[in-house]
Amino acid sequence: MAGASLVRGEDGALREPPGHAALWGFFGLSYASWLTLPRVMMHEMPDDWQLRMAQLLQEFHQVYEWPEEIADIHVQVRNGRRFGALPEWLEYKHPDVATIESFKRAAPDQQEQPNG
Repeated sequence: MAGASLVRGEDGALREPPGHAALWGFFGLSYASWLTLPRVMMHEMPDDWQLRMAQLLQEFHQVYEWPEEIADIHVQVRNGRRFGALPEWLEYKHPDVATIESFKRAAPDQQEQPNG
């Protein structure tokens, strides 16, 4: 895992810092270099999540200056091998909240349990 400095645990063993391991694990085995989240979906998160997200983004921007060689980022939608337009529900000025809500997963205590 790139960039991890090992830390010594209470038991004296060297291991990755837990935050580094958790964030690296979030990306799994993908080759993803970026995390792209739709603004309209973030605004449908509970308010305390939105506050924490904003605080983390502010901390990020306080620590890192944007590289001059990256003037702009462009996000494209792809379905299989075909590129397409962003769906209308992603329009941040007029989001389709019903569509956004339809993407929410059930809370773990509300998920259907297998019969048995």
